[in-house]
Amino acid sequence: MQAKFLSAIVLVAASLGVSAAPTDEYPGGTYVCPETNWGGDCKSIIWETGRCQRGDNILSGNVIGSFRPNELTICYGYQQRNCAGNATWTWTYPGEADGGASSGVLWTGNLKSFNCDAKTN
Repeated sequence: MQAKFLSAIVLVAASLGVSAAPTDEYPGGTYVCPETNWGGDCKSIIWETGRCQRGDNILSGNVIGSFRPNELTICYGYQQRNCAGNATWTWTYPGEADGGASSGVLWTGNLKSFNCDAKTN
């Protein structure tokens, strides 16, 4: 029974383009929290690099207040779905814990999509 449950989790994660592996070891690794200052039920997720992700269904409540890519990753956030247009936000390690206040454009409630890539430098 446990093996079937674990296989189901791995299958669901793979279909979503995410991995449950340690996030600091791979490009695409992120740490996201629903509240600012790294509060709430945070999650470590590895996203498939170069693939656009929906920004409004990552965490329960559909809100991200803190976003941190690992040192191997750079992520771009968009106010449009499907990563359309120009990126409004760019995240690199150590990330941002203020919901976008430091950029002047809050991503909380405005982040519709994002993608993460391997950092080249």
